[in-house]
Amino acid sequence: MSTKLEKPIRREIDIDGELFTLIVGPDGLRLTRKRFRSGLAVSWKALLRQLDRSEQTHAGLTPTA
Repeated sequence: MSTKLEKPIRREIDIDGELFTLIVGPDGLRLTRKRFRSGLAVSWKALLRQLDRSEQTHAGLTPTA
């Protein structure tokens, strides 16, 4: 059974030696460079719309079972 996502989860990730903060929340995803306020944000609805527009393999995503 999965746990419902009710509040944001913050994780630090290293991409090519640069630190980023990834926030996964009920509204969507946000990726920002460490110590910066602005970044890339996408809502779950926008993500699903994008997946509907393109094939999953074209977007570089692999379907999960």
